[in-house]
Amino acid sequence: FFGPSHIISKDKRDSIYCENGWYNTRIDVARFRERAKIYHDKTFLTGDSIYYERADGFGQVFRNALLIDTQQNILLTGNYGEMQRKKGFAFMTDSATAVMVDKKDSLFMHSDTVHATFDTLQNINTIHCFYKVKFFRHDLQGMCDSLTYLGRDSVITMYHDPVMWSDSNQITADSIKLTIHSGEPDSLKMYNAAFIIWKDSTDSYNQVKGRNVLAKFRENKLYKINILGNSETIYYVREEDKTLIGINVAVSSDMLIFLNDNKLQTITYIEKPDEHLYPEKELPMNERKLKNFKWLEKQRPRKKSDIFIW
Repeated sequence: FFGPSHIISKDKRDSIYCENGWYNTRIDVARFRERAKIYHDKTFLTGDSIYYERADGFGQVFRNALLIDTQQNILLTGNYGEMQRKKGFAFMTDSATAVMVDKKDSLFMHSDTVHATFDTLQNINTIHCFYKVKFFRHDLQGMCDSLTYLGRDSVITMYHDPVMWSDSNQITADSIKLTIHSGEPDSLKMYNAAFIIWKDSTDSYNQVKGRNVLAKFRENKLYKINILGNSETIYYVREEDKTLIGINVAVSSDMLIFLNDNKLQTITYIEKPDEHLYPEKELPMNERKLKNFKWLEKQRPRKKSDIFIW
């Protein structure tokens, strides 16, 4: 092929466009260059150069690779990619990203490798991100070593040293599971060594810690935190004019906390509570942070391009 060319399969499920390349019709193997594009049902594959075996649904994409699932509104990008339709998966490497497109706010994820699996209708149903994962959308950011996204349930699960930021909250645990509903964060499950930190109106830190945490969002803000097991809190209690009343330190088996615009409304202690409100001068600086406190704000992606900085 020399110049703009269209190739359409007999069953009309495949449509190919290129401006340079060749196609061996006997074995259904092709190499396309220059604006090469392959359409199959609801998926679209493009890149600077494409090698394609139609019978097996196998494709290799080189440089500026892009795979789009128009049904699920998911994009995979990278500088090298493979699609294996018969085996039901595709992956991208070299500046790999996965984008969950949303009219309000799309989610951009980057890792060393992005791997997607397809359902029986050839739509993407699961995305796995491996090694040095960072993601960004304006109301939600995070990083971890590996991540899984289940499209059917809109659930993101983060593994190995995960940290997530929502508004002014920093969230860490051994693993974190976030459920998204109608394009917005809905609920959060934190397993083992759960820790939530948010800055006080000064440079002090409010802290919530426990074995496991179940939390709920409202309008992209945490409003309900249920701490299950080994609950601990440090909270700066202030007047409406921000004058410090004291520093509340509490320990309990379980706790239920309600927030409003990141300000504590109520704390309910469940079983064996031990609570003290200290005047600022009476609580030493080394007792104002819970064990394993880490403030990771410098690693937070503040814009989309920051997901490529580790």
